[in-house]
Amino acid sequence: MDGTTFGARFAGTVIIALLLAGLLSAGPPVPYSETPPDVVEAMLDLAAVGPEDVVYDLGCGDGRIAIAAARRGAHAVGIEIDPARAATARAKAKAAGVAERVRIVEGDLYEADLSAATVVAAYLGTLPLQKLAPRLAQLRDGARVVSHDFAIPGAVPAQVKRLRTIDPHTDYPRTATVYLWTVPWRTSP
Repeated sequence: MDGTTFGARFAGTVIIALLLAGLLSAGPPVPYSETPPDVVEAMLDLAAVGPEDVVYDLGCGDGRIAIAAARRGAHAVGIEIDPARAATARAKAKAAGVAERVRIVEGDLYEADLSAATVVAAYLGTLPLQKLAPRLAQLRDGARVVSHDFAIPGAVPAQVKRLRTIDPHTDYPRTATVYLWTVPWRTSP
């Protein structure tokens, strides 16, 4: 067996092993990044989140969007693949006094059942949003999807808001963009 054949077989074996071990998700990886508190509020304001809503936060991290939604009277579901972050989100919801309105699910956001959502919030990249777009477009009519900094490819947002914020990683000011779509949304030609 030549080196090329061996290399291809080895790489294929490694990928299969990682998939079986659950180390590769069903979609593009999503690195953890915090949404600044003022951007969280802008997202929830743009989506007009209120007590009648069920807000799903995809890749919820420390639970800040779910907790803020619960403070507005909504029920919230955070989807988080990292068990340590999910535990942190649960603890923060409890400390904020909203644990009865927040459910944190450990799981892959690409496999989560989103059918109960009236609002979906995300701080994901373009590729993850592209992969999720067909499922998001099938949410009930009137459901809202709100995204921090990344647009859904091919979907025309109903509203776009830009605001000045402080980047939590660098402490430098920057402009954040918040996108809102309402199902069914228009698509670009």
